Amino acid sequence: MHRGGRRTYLYEQKRREQLPQQPGTTATYVTTVTTTDTAAPVVSEPDITDTGDGSTPEASVFLAPEEFKSAEELSNAFGIEVHDIEMLFEVTERSYFLIGGKIAEINYCGADGERCCIRTGKTEEDISGDYNEYDSEAEREVNGIALTLKGYGEKYYLCSWVQDGHFRCIYSDEDGYSETEMLDIAEKVIAS
Repeated sequence: MHRGGRRTYLYEQKRREQLPQQPGTTATYVTTVTTTDTAAPVVSEPDITDTGDGSTPEASVFLAPEEFKSAEELSNAFGIEVHDIEMLFEVTERSYFLIGGKIAEINYCGADGERCCIRTGKTEEDISGDYNEYDSEAEREVNGIALTLKGYGEKYYLCSWVQDGHFRCIYSDEDGYSETEMLDIAEKVIAS
C-alpha cells in the first residue's frame, strides 16, 4: 500500500462504510473509489441494493473529496479557516480534504494506529456523517460553547458543536477518548 494520501483516503472510505445509512433509508449504497499517486480519486457509480420491501430507494450522490497538501491550502479552497492542532498522540500522517465544497476535513493518523477526524461545515447543518446510536451522551461547555459528546460507556467517539455559524465535529474510531481527552481536543479546535 502506498504511503500518504492513499492510505488515509482508504481509511476514510473504511470509516464511512462502517457508519450506518441515514435513518429511514431503504437501500444500501456502495461506492468503489480507487486512488493512485498521480491521479485524483476515481469514483464508480453507486451500486444500489434494494432491501426487498418493494419501495423505490431515493437517489444518493457521492462526491469524491479533493485532497490538499496543508490546512492553509484547504482553508483557501474552503473559504473558511481551518487549522492543524496538536493531537494527544504522535501524528505520523495528516490529510486534508474538501468534500463537495461544503465540508473541510482534517485526518490525523498516529504511530500506534490512532485516528482522529475533524470536520468543519459551511453551515450549522450536521455534517458528521455519524448515525450510530450511542448509549452515552453528555452535554458540556468549553469556552462558552455547548458541546455534545456521544459514545459507549466512558469512551466517546463523537463530539459536535456549532461555532460562528459552522457545524464542527471530532470523530474517533476504534478506541475512542475519555471525556477529558475529547474535551481537550475540542478546546484546541475551538481556539484554533
